[in-house]
Amino acid sequence: MRSCEVREIRRALKIVSGVVTFFSSSFKRQSILQSAIRQMFSNDATITATKLTKLCNTRWVERHTAVVKFLKLYPGILQALLQVEEFLNNTVASQAETLRLQITQFPFILALNTIKLSTEILLFVTKILQKQNMDIVSACEEIGDVKRKLASLNQEDFRLIYDNAKLLAAEHRISVRASRCSVTEIENEEQIYEKMYSTMFVPFVRSLKEGMDTRFSSIIYKAAIINRLIPIYLHGTECDVGMFRAVAELYATDISQETFLLEVPRWHRRWNTEISGKQSIVDFPHDLKTTLNHCNPNLFPNIFKLLKVRPNITNPIYFPTF
Repeated sequence: MRSCEVREIRRALKIVSGVVTFFSSSFKRQSILQSAIRQMFSNDATITATKLTKLCNTRWVERHTAVVKFLKLYPGILQALLQVEEFLNNTVASQAETLRLQITQFPFILALNTIKLSTEILLFVTKILQKQNMDIVSACEEIGDVKRKLASLNQEDFRLIYDNAKLLAAEHRISVRASRCSVTEIENEEQIYEKMYSTMFVPFVRSLKEGMDTRFSSIIYKAAIINRLIPIYLHGTECDVGMFRAVAELYATDISQETFLLEVPRWHRRWNTEISGKQSIVDFPHDLKTTLNHCNPNLFPNIFKLLKVRPNITNPIYFPTF
């Protein structure tokens, strides 16, 4: 997604990757990190992880885990970097100092909290999309809900993110300042808030929504409804002819719309009454290819045509990275 064009978001993810690589590439540094985390969270039974998670370029579930873990372990990470600065050679100490200075900038903390919110919104639908043999229509409906949530995000949501970032910054005596801005350029905190809202939060959310609009258009949803013709999805459901009207219009040049809408109830009845009493549901077709083999073109000519022209989209769909 084009969210990577938002400078603060892109920079925050790059810094996280740099910190993860810095510790994971050395057993000694990894040991220092684990020791610092155990020390910082010795009285917190909810913190059990002592290793950071790499950012995955394609799987949002793992990316969400990586960002949440980094924020949770932030005090331990900071302490570990300070220890590396003191005990290891000059080159490594210099790298640790650079990373420490980067993660103790307020825009970094704010960007990471913003990313956390976006991944939380996308998390549920992401898990659905990564499943084999998912119900693509239900997935598209979930995607619609996600797009509406993204569209509804406003200054109140950003205020919560901003306040959480301020709390973390205050715990570690980090000044609330915008990147590359001196105190004289931005005089008060409200100006910093407005700047970060307009230059980071708004374009980030907009790019996420635009990316989803592009990747999951209404045409994909209409085409995906054809997957509801797969018997495993028909069994035990009410026959909803209206749902298929959009499909009939979309494929008007390939099928007879009127006849297709008459075939749908008969097709539904076949798999709910005629076949269900003779065949176990586990043996019902689970994909378009198998369904096509069970579709009589003489009895259901239009359904047969749709099953032939519609590609199988029951394989996992992955969100692009931001």
